[in-house]
Amino acid sequence: MKKAIVLLVTFALAACGGGSSGSSPSQSVPTNNNPVIDLDTSATVSDNEPLRVSPTVTDADGDVITYKWAVNNDDVTIEDDDSPSTTFNFPASNEEKTYTITLTATDSKGASSSKAMQVKVAAMTTQNQAPIIELVESVDVNNNEPLTVNPTVSDPDGDSLTFKWSTSDEVNVSNSNDRSTTFSFPAHDSNKSYALTLTVTDSNGAWSAKTMTVNVLGKIPDNKPPIIDLVANKTVESNQTVLFSPTVSDPENDELSYQWSSDDSSVIFSDSTLVQSSVTFPAVSVQRKIIISLTVTDSHDNESIEHVEITLEPKDTSAEPTAPLVSIFNTTSGNSLESVTIKARIISLQEPTLAVWTLNNVEVQSTTFTTLSDNHYQVDWVTARPLVEKFTAFPVTLTVTTDSGLSTTDEDIIFVSPNITPSLNVTLPSTISIDEEANKVVYATIDNSHQIDSYDWKVEAGSGITLLNASTDSVTIVAPEVSRDMEALLTLIVTMGEETRTVESTIKVNADKTPVPITLEQSRITAGQGQDIEISVISDDFEQIESFTWAIQGLATIDAHKTKTSLGFTVPKVDTSVIVSVIYTATLKNGGTVMKIVNLSLVNEAAIRNSLTITPPSHNVEVRNNVQTLLTVLVVDSLALIDSIAITQPFTVNTFEPIVIKKAAHFIQVPLKTNTIEHDHFDFLNLQIKVGVHTFDYPLQLVMKAN
Repeated sequence: MKKAIVLLVTFALAACGGGSSGSSPSQSVPTNNNPVIDLDTSATVSDNEPLRVSPTVTDADGDVITYKWAVNNDDVTIEDDDSPSTTFNFPASNEEKTYTITLTATDSKGASSSKAMQVKVAAMTTQNQAPIIELVESVDVNNNEPLTVNPTVSDPDGDSLTFKWSTSDEVNVSNSNDRSTTFSFPAHDSNKSYALTLTVTDSNGAWSAKTMTVNVLGKIPDNKPPIIDLVANKTVESNQTVLFSPTVSDPENDELSYQWSSDDSSVIFSDSTLVQSSVTFPAVSVQRKIIISLTVTDSHDNESIEHVEITLEPKDTSAEPTAPLVSIFNTTSGNSLESVTIKARIISLQEPTLAVWTLNNVEVQSTTFTTLSDNHYQVDWVTARPLVEKFTAFPVTLTVTTDSGLSTTDEDIIFVSPNITPSLNVTLPSTISIDEEANKVVYATIDNSHQIDSYDWKVEAGSGITLLNASTDSVTIVAPEVSRDMEALLTLIVTMGEETRTVESTIKVNADKTPVPITLEQSRITAGQGQDIEISVISDDFEQIESFTWAIQGLATIDAHKTKTSLGFTVPKVDTSVIVSVIYTATLKNGGTVMKIVNLSLVNEAAIRNSLTITPPSHNVEVRNNVQTLLTVLVVDSLALIDSIAITQPFTVNTFEPIVIKKAAHFIQVPLKTNTIEHDHFDFLNLQIKVGVHTFDYPLQLVMKAN
């Protein structure tokens, strides 16, 4: 509440005395006197303090007096400038200032007087503010890894600051009185957390504290290398391929990588980076020793290597010949009498000399083989598919004989279709509708007897429409931005051998007629009696709205202010919690209607109380004379309903310095300081929480300790 300085005066009117001189035959005309103003010449007021001025004004002639107040600064306000008494309000300033106020009094005959007062206004005073600490909430560090913490600290008043770090005794602090310091943590086999608290105090005694959690990770055991179980030394014949399949494991199940190698560069690995590898050895004429090595590396770069010695023997040319391996491939399907090339692969230690093909009881011989590599050959047969009247599967066989006289036969199937008269039908939708700046895939309906050779989609030039993937049986249409509806011609040309079909369709691009979006935003989702709710209409174009209505469902008649852009009301008393729907209906100038709904939860007093969880300290809070004590209370507002939190002292015995509540997340901190404890006793403060019209009180017990 503002204080006002009042200058008390009394009004005195002096009237001229009447009378006569007896028998005097004439009387002189009296002279009009100026009003007389009795006003202090100076006054002093505090910052933001109004000044009430009530001077004494008299007129010797008893004339009616009018008044006019003035001030030499436009920032000063006068509540009533033509009243005998008035109040002046001065602007706040960081420095002391002096203003001149003047009163002019004029009587009914035009005579006037003026008098001025000098008003000195004290400079604005500010309350010291606590320092501000910016510190991360938690951090992880490895075992035996020091941590340097460099928080950002500032003071709103620019005061000088002192620092104090506190933590567990087993943590080493390089300097607990520096803002930036380094912490060393003891080694542990398992994870362990430590709390580091920084308290910052300014030169005027205001302080703040903030805590961070350091999670020290447990000691990581030494990683072990992979284990390899490779085959024993073995003998291999010249030019032979051998599959190596070792057993590999890792104690920690780490990800593994593999590398096969040999001391002989002529050794060929099918894949030197897989755990299994087929190894092809060179041809030799005399016995040779070759080392095959497998190196396995885990994800921690631990490496193991194993070797196997291979004794490579020359091929025994006196060995019994073996039959070749034969595999037919490329038996593609097709139409009657069409040419086809049938192919086969042969693996043989002896050179193949004769190939006999059989298809549809027709036998053809060939002695021409293509050498692919050592012991690998290929033979081809170019022939015509048989003539058929219906779909038929024919077996095709190949018998290959080597120079040793041994032979092998392989069989496959070739499918033949009857000759069909070419037929091609293509259709498109007559019209294709698409919104501006939209994409749409259009499919052609195609009935074809033979394979399609090509698709060619085209769109009318100058339309601005883009076609994507225009060489398949479908196309993606990308419509441009248009100011009005437009049409363009779409053409598709399909080619099948000698047959060509051209079809057309009309693309209709629809201009956007969508109104500018309208949404609702609500100031609260949940509220109790006495709390204000404001629902705002959000749109970039309110001119599009021709008319509007608001409706509230779930409540009886309620007094609400309603405009095109907002609705507001104060929550009434509800006996039981209720869900209320607020409906906004806008009729647009283009004839459309937009309806938006938001839901509100209105709760009764019991529900409000149940939503609040107040947890005082779990230990006794001791307060001593001239020592600041921090009282911390957990306040959980699950429905976000709290309007204000205050500390009151209705039954408090001791007197505390002014209490300022500090809030941090779900906690409130109450700094307490007193010098009025005469003996040990219990005292109580009251934590008062207000939600709308409801007030909830929670007693907080203190243990008062005399020094």
